[in-house]
Amino acid sequence: RLLPKLFALCTPKFWHFFVKNGCSFGHFFRSASAILAGMRFAGWCKEETIQYLCAADAGDAALSSAVAAEIARIPFGYTLTESDMVLKKDAPSSAQDGLSARLAPQAAFVRVPSKAQAGAFIAHFPKLADKICLIHDPETLTLSEEQERVFDDLGKDHVISLATAGEIKKDKGLHVLLEATHILQAQMQISVRIAGDGNGLKDLKNLAKRLGGLKMVTFSGLLPPEHMEEFYQSADMYIACMNDTKAVRFPTSVVEAMLFHLPVIATDLPVFQIGRAHV
Repeated sequence: RLLPKLFALCTPKFWHFFVKNGCSFGHFFRSASAILAGMRFAGWCKEETIQYLCAADAGDAALSSAVAAEIARIPFGYTLTESDMVLKKDAPSSAQDGLSARLAPQAAFVRVPSKAQAGAFIAHFPKLADKICLIHDPETLTLSEEQERVFDDLGKDHVISLATAGEIKKDKGLHVLLEATHILQAQMQISVRIAGDGNGLKDLKNLAKRLGGLKMVTFSGLLPPEHMEEFYQSADMYIACMNDTKAVRFPTSVVEAMLFHLPVIATDLPVFQIGRAHV
């Protein structure tokens, strides 16, 4: 496997794509891997008579698609995700950010999942506005017509269940949620269920122990999609903790929670203000 790759690195075709896409030697192996993958992928595109390609992000997948599309002589596009730095006003700060900017003129279309991202792209590339393709992300979880959400009678014996999901970071405010829950324990029965993982999980678990043990809090870890329905169904309220002031896409978890008729408490950020105006 290694020998064919080494031969491919010596071909004019490889260096054509390396130079054309402004790849740097500082990220040589990452760029080379994406280009070589695209060169191999082009043969499959020809065999299967693929008519166009759409990459899942604006990084390595888009670079591979651009290479394969040029060799196979078919159009390509890519999805602009909310984490792509091309949406920021400042200059690109990484190789992938610059790659996104260089691939935009080559792409036949750029798919965005929200109007906010479309506006940010056009502000960054005003001459490429006609490339925008707005396709919202499909919601993977919805309450079927046969299902009916039945809320329990909130009597004295009812334990109010709060739920939150996402990456567990130290500065997202999850510690505030646990502290507030601990204070409310004196007035009502309340519990918190947290789904997700991240570098702040260990500290959050230690805080939960200090505030009264894990009876008050349940850490579910990363839940597969088939278990998220039960996650929403068993909750009385959804808490959305965020700290990304530059986020432009309304969180999918918040949409799903509302589809399951859960009241939502969210951090006061622009992304929620924009989403509230369109939901």
